[in-house]
Amino acid sequence: MPTWGAYAAIKLAIGAVSEILHYEVRKHGVRVTTVYPFMVNTGFYDDVKADTFGQKWSMRLLPYYSMTPEKVGRMVFRAAERGKRVEMVHPFNYVGFYARFVPFLPGLISRVTDWLLSKGDADVREELKAAGAA
Repeated sequence: MPTWGAYAAIKLAIGAVSEILHYEVRKHGVRVTTVYPFMVNTGFYDDVKADTFGQKWSMRLLPYYSMTPEKVGRMVFRAAERGKRVEMVHPFNYVGFYARFVPFLPGLISRVTDWLLSKGDADVREELKAAGAA
């Protein structure tokens, strides 16, 4: 989401360290499972300030596209029990993963998401028009 850059960067760093640890400590019999849970419907989102129409709808629809902590917990437990290296948890995570293989798709997804969740910045609209998405 727009303005969540620092949060996303920290999650990326933690994911990288976890995936590296998987390879570094397995020779010692230690298994590391990296978990990418997407959206978990917890109190974390209770204080999210939703200013725009897109942000308000994103928060209103959260129960429909997020997962319960209990379901995520069960999935993480099973992944660790099976020794999975990575557990994506939510199908939406695969969209981001496979979008990397279509050169224009990550940029388009970012611009559309920014446009939907930002204050409708004119520059974003112009970028979408230039990309043929508007």
